This record gives sequence, C-alpha cells and structure tokens, in this order.
Amino acid sequence: MAMNGTELAQLLTRGKVKLAVFNACWGAQPDQQGHQPIPRSSLAEVLLHHGVPAVLAMRESITDQEAISFIQSFCAGVGGAAID
Repeated sequence: MAMNGTELAQLLTRGKVKLAVFNACWGAQPDQQGHQPIPRSSLAEVLLHHGVPAVLAMRESITDQEAISFIQSFCAGVGGAAID
C-alpha cells in the first residue's frame, strides 16, 4: 500500500512515535521546481510539519553499510541496544 508523507505523518502521530529514522536516500532532500527547492517538500519536513516530534533522514545517498554503522552508533549514543 503506497501512502504519501501526510498519510505517513498521521499514522506516526496516532502511534505516538517520538522519533522517525529513515534509511532511505534523500528523505531530507526537498523537491525542486526549476532550480528552486519547494518549501516543506522533503519527507522529513512533511512529517515534522504534521506533528512528528523528531525526524532523522538523509539528504544524500548513502550505502547500506554507512547506514548500519550510523544507526548502531546513534542507538549506542542514546542508550539503546545496537542493531545487528
């Protein structure tokens, strides 16, 4: 089932999600019209605008290994368990 950013935000806020972390390239990259970024058009900005308290998303492409390494360090830094 496909959903847009607003629908995802509604699902996450109903579930009382406090932090959304996306291992997807360009989740923080805004859409562009011509060569100008469209305000609040990235997935991260849409989620924040619709009430998700915190969003961590990528602005550029990263490898799976970089994403895994980052999330392991991030979880360890906030006191969570590392992800294998």
